[in-house]
Amino acid sequence: MKSKKTLFTFLLFILVAFTSLNQIKANSILINASSAISADVKTGAIYDYKNIDQQVGLASISKFFVVSYFLQNMEAKNLTLDSEITISENVANTKNKFPEASGIYLPAGENISIRKLIELSLVISDNGATIQLAEALDQSEETFVNNINAYFQSLGLVNTKFINVSGLDVPDGKNYLGNYSTPRETMQLAIDALTKTPNIVDFTSMQSIEYKNKQYNSLDQLLPGGAFSYDGVKGLKTGNSSFAGYCYLGYYEKDDKQIITLVTNTGSNNKRFSETTKLLNNAIKMSLKTIINKDHAFKINLNNANLLETNIYLKYDFAINSENNENFVFEKIEFNPEFIDNNKLLQTVEPGQTIAYLYLKADDNFTSQTIYANQEYIILPLSVDKKLKKNNFFQKILYCIPQYFINLYNTI
Repeated sequence: MKSKKTLFTFLLFILVAFTSLNQIKANSILINASSAISADVKTGAIYDYKNIDQQVGLASISKFFVVSYFLQNMEAKNLTLDSEITISENVANTKNKFPEASGIYLPAGENISIRKLIELSLVISDNGATIQLAEALDQSEETFVNNINAYFQSLGLVNTKFINVSGLDVPDGKNYLGNYSTPRETMQLAIDALTKTPNIVDFTSMQSIEYKNKQYNSLDQLLPGGAFSYDGVKGLKTGNSSFAGYCYLGYYEKDDKQIITLVTNTGSNNKRFSETTKLLNNAIKMSLKTIINKDHAFKINLNNANLLETNIYLKYDFAINSENNENFVFEKIEFNPEFIDNNKLLQTVEPGQTIAYLYLKADDNFTSQTIYANQEYIILPLSVDKKLKKNNFFQKILYCIPQYFINLYNTI
């Protein structure tokens, strides 16, 4: 009875602490696109947004995520950037199967480096090069697609699915089908890619590449030398198809700002860049307010042979646009079933891996605050800063009030 009363007091304490916060709502700018979003890379805080939970086509933006997934897994297949790959007959036939496919013709039997395939994929959106990367990693495009979709599911992205690696549309009666996601989930996936494969920016920021003694300019007009050149933009990926329309995923990094943007179905090649410029101009002027710092510990007690106190932390600061107004209520902490089931540690947890999730609720506009939200909760990943070995058994777990909340309460 005493433990239940303690838990209730803890939850009530946190509820009071969160609901006492006061901020101001942001004014969204007018964006001429079916959906749009700009967000902070470090925290996932949203600056501006429009229809961010609607399904959108990704077209060739898909290639950015394909390359990131490839980079994450190539070492396990004994591949390096300098590894030579022989162009397959399937890849050589890409132009014949998809006459509208972007890029250049890659002849069957020719040897080419992984580095060059990535350059062709990201800088000039060569579809054959992207398919060849998939085949190099998983023998076939179909197997690669199944694996990357499983990866999306492991990240909790329930509204993201690929049907191929190139982003090309597939006819479906009178309509077209293609790779899809939502702007909110696309932001999560983009931040995941930038975090795990930061070297991918070395490719997306290239203004041109050379292949067979010929120079090819980047399709990204926000890069230096482009018609919409914007200081600080490091590229990422353009996309266009009947299913997706003209779209663009962008990355800005300058001074203390790291911003991800996405615009979809803008209506023209130029508009996807001009609308991104609007998002960047507005986001750069805005500041963020940290609600929970990632350095503050949530303490759990692990009953093993001896009582072992362990700290778990947010993987990112939880922050919101300082112009927004929202009250946040602590709901619960849930452990990741991949690591813990029935109070038992199933496998060793490495630093940085997600061991649990912090669930918050907010006012009716909470979905506009952070990319880490669904229709009901804001869900923030928690991790450990030191390895937890598999032989630890979780027999009793008690949540203790973090010092952060005590300090926060005392300042109210």
